[in-house]
Amino acid sequence: MKRLFYSFIAVFVFLSIAGMTVTGIYLFRASKEMTRLIDSNVSLLKRSELSIESENLRETMFFSGKRDEFGKISLQIKGMLESCGDCHHGESGGQRISEMISVIEGIIDNDGDEAHLGMSVDRIHKLSHDALFSGQILVSDRVADAVRDAKRSWIIFIFTILFGLFVIIAISMFFLNRFDKNIGNIMEATEAVRRGKKIDRGLFGKDLESLADAMESMQSEIMINEEKIINWAKQWQTAFNSVDSMMALCDIDGTVIIVNRAFHKIFGTDDQIEGRSLQKVVCFQHENEEDCAIAKTLKAASVQTEVIKIDGYTLFVKTFPVLSDTGDITGVLWIGRDITKEKELEERAIQSEKLVALGELVAGIAHEVNNPLSAVVGFSEILKDSTKLEDDDRGRVEKIYSAAIRVSKIIRNLLEFSRKRPSDFARNDLNNIIEKVIELKEYELHVEDIEIKKEFKEIPEIECDTTQIQQVMLNLINNAHNAISDKGGKGTISLRTYPADGRVYVEITDTGIGMSRDVMSRIYEPFFTTKDVGKGTGLGLSIVYSAVKAHGGDIRIESEEGKGSTFIVSFPVNMHEEV
Repeated sequence: MKRLFYSFIAVFVFLSIAGMTVTGIYLFRASKEMTRLIDSNVSLLKRSELSIESENLRETMFFSGKRDEFGKISLQIKGMLESCGDCHHGESGGQRISEMISVIEGIIDNDGDEAHLGMSVDRIHKLSHDALFSGQILVSDRVADAVRDAKRSWIIFIFTILFGLFVIIAISMFFLNRFDKNIGNIMEATEAVRRGKKIDRGLFGKDLESLADAMESMQSEIMINEEKIINWAKQWQTAFNSVDSMMALCDIDGTVIIVNRAFHKIFGTDDQIEGRSLQKVVCFQHENEEDCAIAKTLKAASVQTEVIKIDGYTLFVKTFPVLSDTGDITGVLWIGRDITKEKELEERAIQSEKLVALGELVAGIAHEVNNPLSAVVGFSEILKDSTKLEDDDRGRVEKIYSAAIRVSKIIRNLLEFSRKRPSDFARNDLNNIIEKVIELKEYELHVEDIEIKKEFKEIPEIECDTTQIQQVMLNLINNAHNAISDKGGKGTISLRTYPADGRVYVEITDTGIGMSRDVMSRIYEPFFTTKDVGKGTGLGLSIVYSAVKAHGGDIRIESEEGKGSTFIVSFPVNMHEEV
């Protein structure tokens, strides 16, 4: 058997040697391609490290406390680039390396020019990412070359095996199959790296352990880098949502890219906003969209401001152009701040100033009118009681007397509105004061089929002038009574008291005709009334306002036409401490 075996080998030795030579040539080429593939993967790892260092360089640039680290990273990148010079024999590759070295040297030698430094860091960041991408393409190309040569080797091997020794055929096929399996495993591992999946070390034999280590290291670095980017994005979104101002970013076409949580509260959810034109979301109140701050910023590439009103909110809006590295506008950053309360406080301050000025003016006029009016009232009362008057004259005198009495009441209200007299402050139960006022009005309201609902919580006593607070409550209940009567009668007046934040609150709600915004802006003005001539003086709510402010309190109104009104009055528990 041995002789036969040796004879068989001797007969086919020449053809075997020839076939093996040819096969060896292609196997040598395939082995060379394998070596190049390993080298390209190692190169890809270095490119990945360069990309990560450029990312770290970009992150540390914005922190003044990390300037030393910034310099160290710059030097590391330079060293990595200089060590890569021999790896690139092509003209374009050498040019890219030279350009990157030039840029990093410019960063190292930068004398404080932040704008140039930022552009240089962005450039080195882009070049390193381009190098990483080209490295990935290089690996893919060399894998393809290795597969191509392996297939050619396999075909040549099949033809030569027909003339070779069966043992050589078996051994060669074994090694060829093993080689083909390794190529497939390498391709599978490369695909796992591309998809971010864990590499199975079982795909690599002992001959390719170094390649497995390199690919695992590369994948680990890529995953760390991706995690950093994801964490940075989450932190940025969290910070974006933490801003209490409304913020939105749109592209050059005005399409919404991202908005923060405060923006959602006013304008709706992602489903209602995403993909829409930002102008249509926030500028719909403009008749001409060109008047919108966003349109002006997109047109002029400049900061614009405006004040808009949306769903009862008053917003101060500022728009900023988003510029590219070349200075071209790429979008708009829209920032809105809710100034509704500021506007309300401003209007109330103006109202207070108007009331003070009117009070001083009214006091002077009232005193001047009161003296001659007293004579008119006195003499007309004497005349109407005289027995010498005819009935027709007596009727005329009574009309004079009634008119003079009405004017006298107006004068007293004016003086009460403007008078600065010492108040008799003492601690009183606000619930008891309101109950006494209700007793005065209860019968009249019952006759007109107006129901009173009370919801009095246990509240602390407040420091107040009982007479003034009674007048306040009486005027507010009268106002609610009149509002229901103007709507046709039959309604409900609800009174509610409760404590909160060191203050006592009273809410008086009616189901009357309600008020428009224009009326609400003027209700505390002296002589302003919506009633017909002769049916109101327009001083009731002015007196209420003055009395409430004199007690360190506050009053506001909520109303809607046709649905009634609610006056919310608050008093401090310890007035003098708060004042």
